Amino acid sequence: MKEIRWQELDLHLRQIMPPFTRDSQVGLEALVHETLLRQYGRFADLEEKDWSLVRSRGPEAGLLRLLLGLLNHPVFTGSPLWPKAFRTLVSLLPDWSRSAPIRLFYQDAERREEVIRRVLTAFDFEVEGETMEEGRQRLETLDSIARSRVLAETRAAQKRALEIREALARKAAEEAASKYMRE
Repeated sequence: MKEIRWQELDLHLRQIMPPFTRDSQVGLEALVHETLLRQYGRFADLEEKDWSLVRSRGPEAGLLRLLLGLLNHPVFTGSPLWPKAFRTLVSLLPDWSRSAPIRLFYQDAERREEVIRRVLTAFDFEVEGETMEEGRQRLETLDSIARSRVLAETRAAQKRALEIREALARKAAEEAASKYMRE
């Protein structure tokens, strides 16, 4: 398994971000094709749902530009895992885009590290100086998708608890009123 310094990829991402990630006249489909041809040597067989994400104009588009910028690093050139890794990463775009504002993936070091670590995992690379378990644990601590899911579940549980408390309060008030009427 190949070991990579994630900090090197972070530097690469920060250097290419401004020109590569701003909306441009070059469509995302063209960038995907160019990246696949340059880095993998041919087009990957993407499913229609993957292409629909590539064609999106929503927040996924900004994240896809970020991914493409990262995937243009030489360390990914020629990897036989390109088709599977790319499909895996594209499938994460909707969840990522709901997990945090897109600007955080550009500006926040932890969000960039999360993206880098997910890409490295998709290509079956390890972070230099870490065991697989250490890398997995670090990615779990950075996981914005899991964090947003936990926050949504917490909000739903709090809402249910409030509804139960309100129902209990109404029932207690009704019982008190009923008792008062009997007396």
